[in-house]
Amino acid sequence: MRRYPAILCTLLALMLVPAVAIGGAPDPNASDADAAGSTAPAVVEDRTPAASTPLGDWESAGTLNTARSRTGVAFSPRNGRFYALGGESTGGNRDIPIEEYDPETNEWTDRANLLTGVSNSGAATVGNFIYVPGGFSGTAGSTEMQRYNPVTNNVVFMAPMSEGNYAHAVVAHRKRIFVLAGSSTGVAGTTNAIYDTRTNEWDDGMPLPVAVQYPAAASDGKFIYVLGGNTTDLTTVQRYNPATDQWTTAVSPMDVGRGGPGAFFDGKDVWAVGGGWATYLASTESYRRASDEWSEGPTVDAGARTLGVAFGNHLAVKAGGWNGSYMAEAERLVFESHQPDGRIKAPGSRFRGDDIYNRTGRRQTGKTSAARGTTKTFRIKVQNDGNVPGRFRVRGSGGTSAFSVVYLRGGGNVTAKVVGGRFRTKVLQPGKTQLLRLKVTVLHGASIGSAKTWRIVARSVKDGSARDVVKAKVRVV
Repeated sequence: MRRYPAILCTLLALMLVPAVAIGGAPDPNASDADAAGSTAPAVVEDRTPAASTPLGDWESAGTLNTARSRTGVAFSPRNGRFYALGGESTGGNRDIPIEEYDPETNEWTDRANLLTGVSNSGAATVGNFIYVPGGFSGTAGSTEMQRYNPVTNNVVFMAPMSEGNYAHAVVAHRKRIFVLAGSSTGVAGTTNAIYDTRTNEWDDGMPLPVAVQYPAAASDGKFIYVLGGNTTDLTTVQRYNPATDQWTTAVSPMDVGRGGPGAFFDGKDVWAVGGGWATYLASTESYRRASDEWSEGPTVDAGARTLGVAFGNHLAVKAGGWNGSYMAEAERLVFESHQPDGRIKAPGSRFRGDDIYNRTGRRQTGKTSAARGTTKTFRIKVQNDGNVPGRFRVRGSGGTSAFSVVYLRGGGNVTAKVVGGRFRTKVLQPGKTQLLRLKVTVLHGASIGSAKTWRIVARSVKDGSARDVVKAKVRVV
């Protein structure tokens, strides 16, 4: 493997971002500028239930300020907003601003421009940054890796690729960015260039088994999926295992051929959105690894290919694309969320942990001190921060030889249920809470200076992966 220099970055927020892919003589399909004015009808298939659980149908997500095709879209977990980066607009113009989408206002706002305007790339998020590797500058494939900071609205160059590449798919997996398919000239290729955000270095991975241009890519946390591609609308799914650097095509193909689709992972399923080089599909479909099956999903209102799609905070957002002209339309699809939000209040303190979700109790730990023979009471709130009614299971640590504990709901003792993990809240509407109390008594055998921490876990009854942890800590004085 070749290795190239690079700079240290930080941790990953698993984020899959679709893009587009292409390898030989320069690709005549590298720009939509010459195609402006051509038309083809959108193909809208009937909607059937998808394998995952979106709430309803795609709906408007506002309008881009600059209509664009061949763009990347990425989600920033740091501020909960989506970003459209790169692409081309009227006349093949690539010097266009990054745009920020705020789900709260349903509006797009112009931000900084990329340092080098490129199309036919994608965007992927790792930690606090969004990366745009390579792409088409209008004359050639770019080697540049551009990193965008959504908080400071600043773009910098990172270590470049060894050679230019465009019309590829871009996806984040753990702390690395993968540039998949495409080539230096934009024709179908087998590129697998891997950028490590921790070391700012590039490696080459095992080439794709099938050369493609204009696919999309998504990661489910274990595998990377390269979906479709080519102007002939492939149904092929190529699956890559980054841990073993091995590919397989022994995966069920998509039900619909898609050149230039978008893709995302919703936490359970991989989705393909739109595509169709000359048909501008409005259809979507989702793939579940356990059954190796594709299921049809809700159709988008505006069919397109070479669009951008990203997922975050139980929201999928698609933006831009080409349907005979450059598109400014954006749409979103809301998915069920069963997220609990645990909060804890120590005696004489305030509640901690509002809108913080983790499994460590960091920034949501209540602390107090107590003398032997005394009792301290913590208040614990479990709030439904999801978007559908739900119940939550609560499990908490029990007593020891030095500390006795009692969990109370109202005036009722629910200690056995909480310690045994059998306690369930009532059905909570979104935004509603259930209050528990934790009474900790320091026994006379406790050593002065010692401390004990209790871990309380709230977990959705319907979706066990949706959980939150708070902690209570008592130091003996």
